[in-house]
Amino acid sequence: MIYLFTVGFIGGLVSGFIGSGGAFVLTPGMMSIGVPALVAVASNMCHKFPKALVGSIKRYRYGRIDLKLGIIMGISAEAGVLYGAGIQQKIKVALGEAGSNLYVKCNIRYRTWNSLRAYLQGPVEGL
Repeated sequence: MIYLFTVGFIGGLVSGFIGSGGAFVLTPGMMSIGVPALVAVASNMCHKFPKALVGSIKRYRYGRIDLKLGIIMGISAEAGVLYGAGIQQKIKVALGEAGSNLYVKCNIRYRTWNSLRAYLQGPVEGL
């Protein structure tokens, strides 16, 4: 139980600092206690969506949403999710649960490395 609270706290802390923490803190944390990769990723996506929706509604009320851009991003994100889920299912069928977990772990490590590298390089000029 303490492990779950610790992982949740660290995920929240990282999320507060850089805006995202679930993908490379909570998912590996769930997988380390035996949760299958597909369930860990799906759980992470399920808890992100309501937070994003509430934030979007709030920003819309203040007039800070570009609806055209949001619709384009939403449609392309949905296509990416469906494509990624299809790849994940094919890997699971071909290689079993171990292959599925390996794919998720490699993806998380790659994204973590890119985030860390971008953080160490500092802010981008002109933004």
